[in-house]
Amino acid sequence: MTWSNAPDSELKFDIAAPGLMRTNGVTVRADGQEHVIVLASAVVVSGTVRDASDGHPIPRFKIVTGWPVTNVFDHTVGGRWSNFERDWLTFSDGQFRHSFEDALVYGGPNPGYMLRFQAEGYAPFISRPIQADEAEVRLDVALRVAAETTVTVLLPDNRPATQADVGLVMPQAGLQLVPGGLYRLNAQNGAALLNTDASGNFRLPVDESISRVIVAHSAGFAEVSAAALAADPIIRLEPWGKLEGTYTVSGQPATNRDFLFQYGERPSDPVQSSFEAYRARTDEAGHFVFNQVPPGKHKLVRLIPVGGGGLQHDPVADVDIRPGETTAVNLGGNCYSLSGRLHWPDGWKAQNTQSVHAWAQTAPPPALAALVSSPKPDPAAWAQVQQLPEVQDYARRARHVPVVIANDFQTLSADEVPPGDYILIVSAADQSTASQPPSNRFGAQVSFTVPADPPTGNVDLGEISPQPALGAK
Repeated sequence: MTWSNAPDSELKFDIAAPGLMRTNGVTVRADGQEHVIVLASAVVVSGTVRDASDGHPIPRFKIVTGWPVTNVFDHTVGGRWSNFERDWLTFSDGQFRHSFEDALVYGGPNPGYMLRFQAEGYAPFISRPIQADEAEVRLDVALRVAAETTVTVLLPDNRPATQADVGLVMPQAGLQLVPGGLYRLNAQNGAALLNTDASGNFRLPVDESISRVIVAHSAGFAEVSAAALAADPIIRLEPWGKLEGTYTVSGQPATNRDFLFQYGERPSDPVQSSFEAYRARTDEAGHFVFNQVPPGKHKLVRLIPVGGGGLQHDPVADVDIRPGETTAVNLGGNCYSLSGRLHWPDGWKAQNTQSVHAWAQTAPPPALAALVSSPKPDPAAWAQVQQLPEVQDYARRARHVPVVIANDFQTLSADEVPPGDYILIVSAADQSTASQPPSNRFGAQVSFTVPADPPTGNVDLGEISPQPALGAK
C-alpha cells in the first residue's frame, strides 16, 4: 500500500489478511522509506467430534472459543470463554474446521486459544491450551453421554423467576455481581452465564468443574451447591439485603472515605462484586450505604488511596447479611489519626509516572532493628534473633497501618492508628518497565508514638523530607 501526503509523524496501523494472523498497533513513521510488515500464519484448528461409547459422529455440536488464563492463587490454568456470539461456533456431522485470524483479547501478546466442545446430552470437553504460533492443530474429541438437569428458579413469592441471571461457579468463571443481576461483558466467562426461560427454568450441564450456582434477579438472590441441585433441582430466591454504616476517626465523622462490598469471604472467590456498582463513599455524617447486597457472609473493604491514583484494599469488617433486612456496622472509634507534609528534594517533582507509597508499622525491638539495617544479615544471626521472646512477641502484635498520600504528593494521612511506637516509611521511585529498572529512588523513615491517653487525637509529623536512596540516580 502507498499513502501519499501522509503526516510527518508516527502512524499506527491494524493489518489483516485472509489466512493470516491480524496484527494490531503496528507503528510506522512516514519517512519516505518502504516498510515491510510480516504477518504470521493463522491458527487453523480441525478435527472430529464423536460419541465416546460407540464412536458415531455427533450430529450437531458447539465450540465455545476462549483463551487460557492462569489462576494467580493456585497457578492452575483454565479457560476463559468469550460471550460474544461470533465466538460460539456451530458444526454438524462430527466434523469441524476453524481459522483463528485474530486474538480473542487485546491489550497485550496473544495468549492463545482454548476450545470447549458442547452438545446436548453430553458432558463438555475442554481442549488443551493452543499456542498462538501453532499453524495447524488437529483435535479428535470424544464426548461422554451425560443427562443435563433442568433447574427451576422461584421468586420469594414462589412465582417463576423469568429472565434471571444464572452464574455457573467454576474455575476462571469471572462472574461479577451487580445489584439485581450479573455483569455481562466480554471480560466475563461466556460459558458460565445463563438465563432462565419464560418458565423460570435453565439446564444445568454435567460439568465436574461447576461447584455451585448463583442466581441474581431484581427481586432476589440465591447460591446453591451443584450437589444440592442434583438432589433437589429447585432454587428459591431470597430478598436482597441492605448494608449501611458509619465511619468515625478520632471520635469525628470521617467524610469522603471509600468502601467496597466484597462478595464472599475470600478475595480468590470466582464470584466478585462489581468494583463500581458496590463502591460507596461516606457523607458529611460519615454515613455510607449499599443497597441490594446478597444474603450471606461477606466482607467490607476500605479503599486506601495510594500516591499516583492507585487504591489499596484494606479489609475492615466481616458482615453477615440477612435476606430482606438492613445490616448496620459502626467502624472506627477511639483511635488517633496521623498527618504530615512531604518536602521533596530540589529538582524532583513527584507525579503520576512515579510509584509513591507510605505505611506505618510497629517499631521492631532493637535486636531485630539492628539486623534489618545490616547490609548483609547473616542467616545464622537471623535464626538466633527469631528465637528471642521479644521478637516472637513482636511478630504476634505488630501492626501495619496504610497511609494515604494525596494526589498532589504534598501531604499524607492515616486513620485509626492504635496506641504504640511506630515507624513511618515513605518510598518513591520512577515506575519500572521491561527494559528500564526503577530509578530516582527516594525514601524516608520517621519514628513516632501514639499515646494511650487521651484515647483520641491527631499525631502531626510535620515536614518529612525523602532523601535519595543509596546508589540511586
